[in-house]
Amino acid sequence: MAKGKGPGKNDDTYERTRAKLRAAAVELFLEVPREDPFNHVSLAEVARRAGVSRNGLHYHWRNREEFIEDMRQHLTGSEELFAEDFAKIRKEIERTTYLEAVEALERVATVDLQALAENTGWLAVHQLSLFETQNPAFVNQSRAAFDVVDHLTWDQAYGLLAARAGRKPRPPFTEKTVGAVLQTFIVGAGIRQYFDDTLANPESLDGSDRRFHGYALSVTALMAVLTTPIDGSDARSVEEVAGALLEGSS
Repeated sequence: MAKGKGPGKNDDTYERTRAKLRAAAVELFLEVPREDPFNHVSLAEVARRAGVSRNGLHYHWRNREEFIEDMRQHLTGSEELFAEDFAKIRKEIERTTYLEAVEALERVATVDLQALAENTGWLAVHQLSLFETQNPAFVNQSRAAFDVVDHLTWDQAYGLLAARAGRKPRPPFTEKTVGAVLQTFIVGAGIRQYFDDTLANPESLDGSDRRFHGYALSVTALMAVLTTPIDGSDARSVEEVAGALLEGSS
């Protein structure tokens, strides 16, 4: 944790200013896409972008080392970084209460991808990962963050929809591994859509039903295979279900 002087009697002001500084740092990180941002973003630039004085900045980070460590922790702190994303997803889940399972999944997946695309913190994490793979501390922090977000993906998003439909992870998958698969898929789709919107564009699909894009439909297909009825009426494994589908049997 960054040392600085820490919050005092004006805790709310301290946290708001810290959030502004972190947001400014993320914006600057994204403006140096071909360079290691930790080595090319100065504290003075962060202060100017945030509209905070140099003295105000040093109230949060006494030196560059504290700034770097705090930003690493911030950008690998999944619960904080994705809090707004999961809030949007939960709100959409509430809106889909009376919809059929397939449409509810498609709607939630659509909101999920849009929220990720708008999350500048996530973009900064992706950029930093290109330069920090040899940093053991960053790798360990990222591994822990993945573990947290995998659980959140099931517990606060798709697991809620699965439970509503009377489904659970299909063996040998667990709640965490289903979450990991969905997260791997959305990260790839999130990166790709900055260069090619095929998965995020309903117009790229064949047929007349273009309410949802390829990503949302693919998430629905994944959930159909990776989950099974809670009542035990389908005891097949993932391999058996996949085999039946590929062979054209029920």
